[in-house]
Amino acid sequence: MFGKGAQTRVTEIIDYLCNEVPGPERPGVRAFLNQQAVMATAMSDQYSSKLVQNPGTADERAMRRAILFLDSLNGATPAELQQLRNIAAAQLRAQLDRRLLGLRYAADQEQGGTGVLGFVFNNKFKPDALNFLANNNVFVYGSNTSGVVDCFLEYVWKYAQFKIIPPPSGKAHSYGLKAVNIPAIPWDLVPNRPAPGSSFADIVGTELTGADLLISTQFTGCAFCFKEVAGRLFAAHIMPDNGPGGPIPGSGIELARQLAGQTAGVAGGDFSNARGAGTFKVYGRGYSNIGARPTGYVYTGPPSSMTIIGVRRGNWQIYSQEVSATKQLSVYQIL
Repeated sequence: MFGKGAQTRVTEIIDYLCNEVPGPERPGVRAFLNQQAVMATAMSDQYSSKLVQNPGTADERAMRRAILFLDSLNGATPAELQQLRNIAAAQLRAQLDRRLLGLRYAADQEQGGTGVLGFVFNNKFKPDALNFLANNNVFVYGSNTSGVVDCFLEYVWKYAQFKIIPPPSGKAHSYGLKAVNIPAIPWDLVPNRPAPGSSFADIVGTELTGADLLISTQFTGCAFCFKEVAGRLFAAHIMPDNGPGGPIPGSGIELARQLAGQTAGVAGGDFSNARGAGTFKVYGRGYSNIGARPTGYVYTGPPSSMTIIGVRRGNWQIYSQEVSATKQLSVYQIL
């Protein structure tokens, strides 16, 4: 049924993909794809244009084969491969270009030498974080350190996801960064919160200084708090559980309301190391005192996620990225 040999077909697809990336990246992309060659060769019949009802022009057939090839390497199911065979010809270029970016990121961090991840961070993310986060899933693994930390930018090819992780990096050529890390603190470990006449007014904030990137671990009901005092910005990440007192009654939405001073009997939030004028802002699950986002963020449980990430370009801009269970991205600027 299939006229072309398996190795010949795979070699042609790899050649085509290498010609689709910038010249300096081609050796790394070829080496990266050659590492996958055994799996690719075993599945080569899946890339045949004879399985496509309307294969199109030679260029369209080449693009479709490349898309099928890349997705099969990332574990696409037979049903998903069949959907790819039915992509309209007018959509092939955009679909392939998106996958080529992921291929370039993955090859760069494995093979090195071209600095693609560093270029993306410095020339795509930092100048226009809102647009970048609207189009790219970014998952942050925080740490318990308050303040500046070393971390790495990596790319998970299978999931089309960037991740920022603490050392050590599992990739040979991931991109090293410095960031201000906001550690997650259980609600009942905030000083004076569990005491009679309880209060959230003694949170120890992390000052956003020493780096131009802000990170914190994932939010699954937690509240992000920040306040500016005399030109200095402080922040905290408060969890509704994981402390000795167990979950806070009322869960994440009640935590956010208490921090915002909306619950009788609990003094609202403030930073013990940044008292004085300035509004204590709270961004929580289901509630916020930030005018443009009064209902805060949505989190429906795994595999959905919410990340807080910020970048300083003169002043700080802070964003919330929500990723739904179906991988749809929603991004909001909260500062």
